[in-house]
Amino acid sequence: TTLSRLWRGFWASMVLVINPAINVTVFDALKARILAILTAQRGRQAKSLTSLQAFILGSASKAIATLVTYPLIRVKVLQQTERPEEQSRAGHGADRMRRAQSKSTLELLSEIARTDGTTGLYRGCEAQLMTTVLKSGLLLMSKEQVLRLTIALLRRLKAVDA
Repeated sequence: TTLSRLWRGFWASMVLVINPAINVTVFDALKARILAILTAQRGRQAKSLTSLQAFILGSASKAIATLVTYPLIRVKVLQQTERPEEQSRAGHGADRMRRAQSKSTLELLSEIARTDGTTGLYRGCEAQLMTTVLKSGLLLMSKEQVLRLTIALLRRLKAVDA
């Protein structure tokens, strides 16, 4: 039914909200480690990352988050694709799509792992990594720059008030 098609892949989507949480958590942990190393090397407190450091850490953290959650992304896509009858020109994948749409997230994960192994769970991951890693690197680099500028502005405002 149309209503059931609307909710297909819902649980995989709900679990996927963890992807940004993993991304930011890994970024913050890597940032803290890098700042501690820089502080020890310089002998003075390192307060922020350079743009390049933030870009690299943002990209690395998104790669980790994507690799952890990609099997669920793949299952969600399989569950939400159109019915095979609607894609009759697609051919060979019709049976798998029909089975994917009738299985739960865990059942489909298990089936893919059993039949195709790790390769099946990560099929298409390269394209996902190429787009999300770049975007996240740029986003977190920008965030660090805005944070640095905001702190500098607040310090100046505080100095003016004093």
